[in-house]
Amino acid sequence: MGRPPPAGDPLRGQSVKTLLRLLAHLVAEVPPLLVAGLQLAHGWVPTSDDAVIAWRSWDVLSGPVPLDGQFTQISTASGHAAFDLGPLQYFLLALPERVDPLHGVLWGAAVFSAVLAALAIEAARAAGGPVAMVATSLGLAGFFATVPEAAVNLAWNPTLGLYALAAALVSAMAVGTGRLGWLPVAVITASLAAQCHVAYAAPALAALVVGLVVGLSWRSPGQRLLRPLLFAGLVGAACWVAPAVQQLTGRPGNGSVLASSLGRHGRTMGIDFGLKAVGSATVPPPSWSARTPAIGPHLLHALYGRPALAGALALGLCAAISLLALFTRRRGLGVLAAVGALSGLATAWTLGSVPLAEAGYLQYYLYFVLWPVGMVAVASVLAAIGALGAAAVRGRTGRPELPARPALAASALGSVALLGAGTLLTISEVAFGSSGLFLLGWQPVHFVAGAVPRAAALARTHSDGGAGAAPVALVVTGELGFIDDAISQGIGYQLATAGVPIRLSPSAARPLGGGLRARVGEAAIIVRIATEGARPSETVSWGRWTTADART
Repeated sequence: MGRPPPAGDPLRGQSVKTLLRLLAHLVAEVPPLLVAGLQLAHGWVPTSDDAVIAWRSWDVLSGPVPLDGQFTQISTASGHAAFDLGPLQYFLLALPERVDPLHGVLWGAAVFSAVLAALAIEAARAAGGPVAMVATSLGLAGFFATVPEAAVNLAWNPTLGLYALAAALVSAMAVGTGRLGWLPVAVITASLAAQCHVAYAAPALAALVVGLVVGLSWRSPGQRLLRPLLFAGLVGAACWVAPAVQQLTGRPGNGSVLASSLGRHGRTMGIDFGLKAVGSATVPPPSWSARTPAIGPHLLHALYGRPALAGALALGLCAAISLLALFTRRRGLGVLAAVGALSGLATAWTLGSVPLAEAGYLQYYLYFVLWPVGMVAVASVLAAIGALGAAAVRGRTGRPELPARPALAASALGSVALLGAGTLLTISEVAFGSSGLFLLGWQPVHFVAGAVPRAAALARTHSDGGAGAAPVALVVTGELGFIDDAISQGIGYQLATAGVPIRLSPSAARPLGGGLRARVGEAAIIVRIATEGARPSETVSWGRWTTADART
C-alpha cells in the first residue's frame, strides 16, 4: 500500500489535483484557439490594425526590420508619427506570418495568447497553490466573457498585451514568493505588455518591481541569486535592444517623440479620474464582472462612474493588507496585495494622464488594463477575508485546515461552468455579434477578400518586367473615413507578400512608416467602393495616383 497523503494537504489525491490543473488550463486556453479556428473557417483576412501588424511582422524576416511598436494616436499631438514602445509582438509573430502569410498573424496570436495564459496559470500555482491557479484561470476566461472586442480580435496589440499583462502580474507574484526562477518570465511578459501598448507599461513595471524587491528581500538562506538575475538581465536586454537601437539611430528617436508628444497634450483627465476607474474595477460589482455595454454613456458610466474616493480606499486597503501580511510573514498574501496596490496606482496614473483632447479613446481599448489589475486587487481582499476565516475556523475547531472536499468541488464545478459559458459566449460573439469593429461581419474583410485577386492581376499585367518591377500605389475611394485606410492596408499587405512593391495613401501609410507613402503621379490600383443599395460593391481599375483620389 502507498503512503497516504499528508494530513495537512487541502486537496487530497494526485489524480484530483491533475484534473483540476487540466481544467484550469482548458478554461483559459481553449477560447482563443476556438475563436481563431472559427474566424479562419469563416474567411477571416487581416485588415486595418491587423494588416499593419501582419505587415510589420512580415518585415521582421524580409526587411526593413521594425524597431518600434504599433502606431499610436498620440501622434496627433506631434509633428512626427509616434509608435508604441517596441516591436516584440512583431518578432513573436514573424515565424507564423512567414509560414502562413495570410492567416499567420491570427493563429499565431491565438497560440501566444494561450501560451501567456498557461504561464499565468502555472505562475499562480507556484505562488499560491490550487486556489490561486483556479482563480487565475477564471479571471483569464473572464476576458472573453466580458470584453467582446478583445475576444474576437486576438491579433490586435491591446488584446495580446492584455494577456501579457496578466501573465506579468502573476509571474511577478511568483517571484515575490521567493521563486526567482520565474523572474525571466516576469521580465519577458512585462516587456511584451509594455511594448504592445503604452497603457500597460506602468502597471507591468510596478508589478515587476514589487515582485523583485519582495523576492530578494525574503529569499531563502543559501538561495542562489546570480543565475536568475543574470538570465533575467540578458532576457531584458534582448527584449529592449530594438527600441534602444531605434532611439539612438532614429531622426528623431521614437522615445523622444513619445516624450515630447505627451508634453504637448495640454490638460489631462487627472488622477481623480484614474481613481474613479480603479474604483469601478474594484468596488462590487466590479466593471469586469459584466459584459461591457456598447460604446456610449452607459459604457463610460460602467467603467468610470464610481467616486474617486472608492478607488483610493480600494488601493489603501490593498496596501494595508500587504503591510500586515508581510509583517505576519504571510508572503503570498502580502505580495498579492502589494501588486494589487501598486499596479492599481500605476493604472490610475496612466488613465489620469490621458489628455482631454483624446478622452474619446477611454471607451475603446484603454480600459482593458482595468481587467487584470482590478481582478488582482479584488483577489487580494478576498484572500485576506479567506485567511481570516481560516484562522477563525482553526481557533474554534483546532483543525489545521478548512475542509478540502467542498473547496475542491466548488473550484472544479466553477471551472467547468465557466468553460461552458465562456465557450458558448465566444461562439455567439464570433458568429452573431455586432458590437465590435473586428467581427466577421465587418465589411472591410469582404472588400479585401474580393478585391485582392483583381488587384494582383492588374499589378502583374501593368508592371514592367514582371510582378514587383516598379512601385504601385493603392488607392481606396469609398468616402468611408478610416475604413478606406483599413481596406487599403489589408489589400496592400497581401499584394506586398506576393512580391508587389506597394505604396499607400498618406493616411494609410502612416502606421507603416514614411517609406510606403505614395507619390502623386505613380501608377496606381484604384479600388472604388459603392455603398448604395442592399449589397455594397467595388470596382478595381488601373490609373494614376492623385491627391484627389484619397484622403491626405
